[in-house]
Amino acid sequence: MTAEEFDIRHRYYIETTGQIKIFRPPPETVKECGKSLAEAYADNDTFLHTFQHHKPLKPISGSFICAHWPDSPGIPATEYTVTDWQKVFNDFSSLGLDTAILQASAWKELEEVYYPSTLFSTYKKWNLLEPLTQAATNAGITLYIGGLGTVSGWKKALSKNYIEKEIIAQLSCFEEILKLYSGIAGLYITPETAFTGSRNKEKEKIQNHVLKKLLKEIHGWKMRGMISPATKYFPGKEMEMQDAWNTILCDSGLDILAPQDSIGTGGNRLSNQKNTFKTWKNVADSNGSTLWSNVEIFSRNNLDDWRTDFRAAEPLRVHAQIAAASPWVDKLVCWEAPFCLAPEAGPDGDRLRKKIFNADFAARCISR
Repeated sequence: MTAEEFDIRHRYYIETTGQIKIFRPPPETVKECGKSLAEAYADNDTFLHTFQHHKPLKPISGSFICAHWPDSPGIPATEYTVTDWQKVFNDFSSLGLDTAILQASAWKELEEVYYPSTLFSTYKKWNLLEPLTQAATNAGITLYIGGLGTVSGWKKALSKNYIEKEIIAQLSCFEEILKLYSGIAGLYITPETAFTGSRNKEKEKIQNHVLKKLLKEIHGWKMRGMISPATKYFPGKEMEMQDAWNTILCDSGLDILAPQDSIGTGGNRLSNQKNTFKTWKNVADSNGSTLWSNVEIFSRNNLDDWRTDFRAAEPLRVHAQIAAASPWVDKLVCWEAPFCLAPEAGPDGDRLRKKIFNADFAARCISR
């Protein structure tokens, strides 16, 4: 194991559940994050007591999808057939969703791949991409495909050797997928990262190097490129965040910047969203990128146990998220409709479906 891999891996462990693997946080992380999450949710609840309906609102018109959630099984789609995906996309159409973004086609740390890859020959394999791409084409869904999932974006420092191997692996994954499948509108660069409260100029330059390399090839394949970084809000640090992301995106040619609003994870709060969206909008405009918002329509309830952790968010909270994003972005997508609108996500899943994902949502004010 390299120094970089050790530095990343000590922050999580991998649990096998059924046929799949998921990331799990160590006890010290659960304790720290549980406290900050509770504080963020309490602040959100205070905000919602005085929240007023705003117009105009944009509807959520797309969703991330995945083989399974990386840190929870969710509703695993690893064995889905064309018929199964067709049902998902028929539901999408009834809810006004025209776009799907597959989070990852493979996961390095989980050693899983979701298509018959020769590149990742030692990984556990499922045949997900073939029925997915067929069903999306049949349903007229605009499909973005994520490549190799890794946690490298959360590393504080990255060596040249480590990152060059990462670039080769990402590009090789995309190239293999594009040779096998059609009906793909764009490519999603899966590894996540975030501004963490202070500048890390060396890492920012490395990330810029990575994006330039990846997007040059993506554009050569006549594809659009997308990223979805996390939002971590630090009061008074908006300009630092903006400068950091301008460095990361400089001359990269990024097509779509779709930051997570991070309300579900507690990295951001409803009361801070105006400032964060203003910052993201400045970053997108400065770099010629189209700005979307990745609306987190889930809540976290028990970091200790994935079985009871992820649930659908209450509709009023999602309404407030949409109201904050609508003036700034071109499109709203969410994480992750197939689970969060299903019975498995708890009673708020059905309430979200009825109150948020309907044709006249923008004209209605939601009450608690």
